[in-house]
Amino acid sequence: MTTSEQINEIAAALATAQAAIKPALKDSTNPHFKSKYADLTSVWDAIRGPLSANGISAVQEAVTLDDGVAVMTRLIHKSGQWIECGPLTVPAMKRDAHGVGSATSYARRYALSAAVGVVADDDDGNAAVKSTATSEQVALFKPSAAPEKFDEWLADLESTAVEGLSALKEAWTASPATLRAYLTKTDPERWDRLKVKAGQAVPA
Repeated sequence: MTTSEQINEIAAALATAQAAIKPALKDSTNPHFKSKYADLTSVWDAIRGPLSANGISAVQEAVTLDDGVAVMTRLIHKSGQWIECGPLTVPAMKRDAHGVGSATSYARRYALSAAVGVVADDDDGNAAVKSTATSEQVALFKPSAAPEKFDEWLADLESTAVEGLSALKEAWTASPATLRAYLTKTDPERWDRLKVKAGQAVPA
């Protein structure tokens, strides 16, 4: 998770919004398991009013990886403050429009629900991953190859960290989502070390 320099206003607004958010309705059916679940539309229906009433918008970016998709979710307050969550990565078992679309919908729904705190019940994940896959297997999913120019970008990020936390956050926010997704999924400890290094830096 990354945030703007200050989050006092968005934190207060989000707390008020969450108090008004109701559970998302299970109004869709998973044909494979004959079970009901709350789809992406239901999640939006549950959160749109409370978020808007408190000056919060939600935007999501989905990018394709070697074997799936990654979704970043950002909550933005009218003050300009923001909180970004993710990436949430989901494997796409078929590299066609349906497979990628299903994985994207699944990832967007779960990422948005987690970022806002809305209750969303079990799901159509079987369309995004094999029915035999366990949740632990999905959680361990990692893209098989680094995105193009990843090493150069990481070196630039390392250099930026010595300029302080604000500079690092600015560079991170401006970076392509594919690069951010790969780093936080494959080497989250390195990203944590970069933030610590930036926090200890004394800007020139």
